[in-house]
Amino acid sequence: MNNVALSVQQIRDLIKRKWDVKVSHVWVTRFVRRHRRELSKRACKALADNRAGQLVFDGAVDFCGKLQAFLSHYHFPDFAVFNYDETRAVQRGGKMSLLRAEASDKEIANVSSTRNCKVASLLTFFSADGGVILSVYIFKGRLGDGEEAPVKYLMQRAEARTRGTWPRFLCWNDTGYLDAEVFKAVLGKAAEEWSTHNPGMHAMLFGDQLAAHRRAEIVEFAMTLKLFLFSLAPNTSHITQPLDEAPFGALQAVKKRRSEVAVMDAVLTSTDSRDALLLAVYAAERKAFTRPVIQGFFRRRGLWPLNADLMKANVRANLGMVETGETAVEAARSAASPVIQAAQEGIEEVRAGAQSGRAVVKKGVVHSPFLLLDKHRKIVEEAAKKA
Repeated sequence: MNNVALSVQQIRDLIKRKWDVKVSHVWVTRFVRRHRRELSKRACKALADNRAGQLVFDGAVDFCGKLQAFLSHYHFPDFAVFNYDETRAVQRGGKMSLLRAEASDKEIANVSSTRNCKVASLLTFFSADGGVILSVYIFKGRLGDGEEAPVKYLMQRAEARTRGTWPRFLCWNDTGYLDAEVFKAVLGKAAEEWSTHNPGMHAMLFGDQLAAHRRAEIVEFAMTLKLFLFSLAPNTSHITQPLDEAPFGALQAVKKRRSEVAVMDAVLTSTDSRDALLLAVYAAERKAFTRPVIQGFFRRRGLWPLNADLMKANVRANLGMVETGETAVEAARSAASPVIQAAQEGIEEVRAGAQSGRAVVKKGVVHSPFLLLDKHRKIVEEAAKKA
């Protein structure tokens, strides 16, 4: 119910509340048709309770204060300030689904798409001047209790090392997600690349609240490498983190297009497409992570150069806490605030009427929700009797 656009009545109410003008249903329809190119409809979802509220804004204010106090004693040039984060290489969306099965005795290669398959995590380090220091692909391997395991991988040939390229690394663990062990090794590589080009200089790295980023031994290890680790305010990385604004969105869009083309090419040429998604991500990096995009997201998020007022305004806008302003941007945010708040209230009402429980179900059988609730009550009653 959260992934819907504004209804006609909501638009009419918004115009009435903002400008005290009554418009008809037909007027709204014609307005949307005339401005179709300027309007967009995108999927959205409700935030968890701990990611929407006054405490989130207070955390952003506290983060800005501490960072300003730190920068009053230390100075960092743009190329010494980094934002790092990981994204998953997962193929979602689109209506095309390809599957072709061939007999095992035929020489023609079977074709299968990597759609909906989690291939790897991509961890990238961006600098505020628009550069990329390195990127790391984290794969899931069947290591078990041992430290080594045979793996297969296929990477597109990297371009020659010039000023416009950056090194890429591969690593494996049991989960395919970033953990403390992998992060420590990545920091070592990042420090090695940094010290090679800037010997003796310190660097400042901004990350989210992932547990692997905030472990005491990791932070202490980073300081020995002349790296200062900063974690953004809790529950605000979707607002304040530059990487979540444009680069990862551009990467996922380019990756999706390249993956679809690669799968179709595999069908037409009778070649294997199992690695199409990985090759698409590997090529999409160069297309999406450009210098103007990187510089723009640092500036718009207010992270660097540090603009505490802009960062706090972004947080307030995303939480629906913006006051009426004089500029067009502030007026638009103010108009959107009641809609966001009303949506949050509706979500809370639905959540209050929802019921959940536990039940033992059979595979391949359609179950009535009411019967499942009855089974849940019986389980609770039996547990209460035993207690």
